[in-house]
Amino acid sequence: MSWQEELQQLDSELAQGRVTPEDYRLRRDQLLGVAQGQPPQTPPGGQPQQPAEPQQPQSSPFGQPFRWQPPSNQQQGQTPPETPSESTQVLRPITDQPAGDNAERTQVVRNTGGDHAERTQVVPNAGGFAPGPQTPPPWQAMPQQPSMGGGQPQEYGAAPWSNELPPDFGKASWPLQGPEVFDSGKRGNKTGKIIAISVAIVLVLGLAAGIYFFTAGSKTDATTTTSTSAKPTTTTSAPPPLPTGPFVQVPGKQVYNVNYSIADAVTNHAPTEQEVAILKQNGAIQVAGVVTQNDAMHEGIWAFQAGTGADPKAILNAIDNFYAQSKYQQVTTGIPTGVTARTLPASGPDGQTAFRAHYITNGYIVRVEAYGPDAAAAEKAFRDLLKTETQKFAPTP
Repeated sequence: MSWQEELQQLDSELAQGRVTPEDYRLRRDQLLGVAQGQPPQTPPGGQPQQPAEPQQPQSSPFGQPFRWQPPSNQQQGQTPPETPSESTQVLRPITDQPAGDNAERTQVVRNTGGDHAERTQVVPNAGGFAPGPQTPPPWQAMPQQPSMGGGQPQEYGAAPWSNELPPDFGKASWPLQGPEVFDSGKRGNKTGKIIAISVAIVLVLGLAAGIYFFTAGSKTDATTTTSTSAKPTTTTSAPPPLPTGPFVQVPGKQVYNVNYSIADAVTNHAPTEQEVAILKQNGAIQVAGVVTQNDAMHEGIWAFQAGTGADPKAILNAIDNFYAQSKYQQVTTGIPTGVTARTLPASGPDGQTAFRAHYITNGYIVRVEAYGPDAAAAEKAFRDLLKTETQKFAPTP
């Protein structure tokens, strides 16, 4: 490996942080000291070798980094001083125009002066002289090789003054520069756009909400007023009117409310086909009834009106005999005077216990009934309804 390559590798290690600035200076001085004894390279023919014109690297947002140039033992028109030392001759940057006698170049010339120090000179090229033989500086771009997988920008080694950079160079705390500055501006523009869009959305939503509340508020008030006025109708709505005759309100929801002539009662089998036949045969002319339901409990009141000349007692006895033949058992405990009551214990597939009572009041034969799967509940409902009915329409002889 030549000393130029070692120097370039040393620059790369400094850029990567693999060596400290002190180690970098020490190793660089050693390489430059070794390079001082090498003769200048002169091509055949005796003419000094002109530096090859570098091929322009691919576009980059930054200028080419300065690379350290090896010193030359000879330079045309200059006499080496007695004591060896080094000086750096820095020329103006190379422009886009082709390099020639009037172009300006950067070259490193070893000075053997007596001060043993390094110094920097800026010497404009006035033209008209041929530069001494020198090796192309390492910082110049090498000829671009054919790309195998797409164009990639060439990588440059670190500049020799990297050892003088601040310790936080390249870290997040280092100030933004180059493309990062433009990226920050773009991010700022994006942030401003996002804020503007958010404000616009909030305004639109606020306007929509205001319209909704103003329009929906009146509808809600109207709906509330309608519901308020309708609630009494729903909750306090009176049940269907009771049929004409000795009827009281029966607890539960009405499921049956009829008032038939005897002919219609026969047609509709009310209350049953056998019973309506008995009623018609014994002189009844009107059949009315109300039946309610409360869960599995049924309660009801029936009124059979006797016709002119008909005997209400005959109708009562005929109906009571029908239930006695249907195996209804007579109930006497707690039954008012003038009332005949019977019960049928739970049996059969329906498993319901039934209670029925009959009595005469003002030309009507009244029936009070209650039946359901719970025998105790059915008896209680029967006795309560019978008490209410007989208190308002008492039995008559």
